[in-house]
Amino acid sequence: MSTKDQISEFLRNPQQYTNTIPWNNRNGQLFDLGLSSTQTLDEEMVNETIKTLHKEIDVVLITAYFDESLLILRDLLCWSVNDILYMSNGIRSDNRRSNLTSTDKDKILEWNKSDLNLYLYFKKVLFNKIRQYGPCFKYHLQEFLKLQNETLEKCIGKEQFPTCIEGECHRVLHSCLEG
Repeated sequence: MSTKDQISEFLRNPQQYTNTIPWNNRNGQLFDLGLSSTQTLDEEMVNETIKTLHKEIDVVLITAYFDESLLILRDLLCWSVNDILYMSNGIRSDNRRSNLTSTDKDKILEWNKSDLNLYLYFKKVLFNKIRQYGPCFKYHLQEFLKLQNETLEKCIGKEQFPTCIEGECHRVLHSCLEG
């Protein structure tokens, strides 16, 4: 692909590229969870797999709701708030992000329809757990986010955060918490 907008180019004709890519590029979450590329396209198989996963897994962390997911995990494992403090790694800078058209977004969702169903199912599970957590969830989330920001500022400073090297930030954060 030589065009500037490689995602749009791929979405115009994915079959042109899928035979030359040596890894699964469709419904990758379900593929990573054990389904074959063909099985990820079988709606009945996908639904059964999602139900099985729900029975086998106590909590699923959802990136779009990562902080909320961590609070549920903390509660489940009886951890302290310090056990779930983290530092983000691998975030793309704005100049490396693609501005997708609504048509491209729709095509991506259709291309990864089974992964979308997995996401929507476990998002619903997460929100049910948040409701079960009770009215103090919002307060606990705000307190966690406040502590998260204070810790990052104390340990590495706001001006250093964008240039943190992967792994090094994690080490600095934990040594700061221990010392």
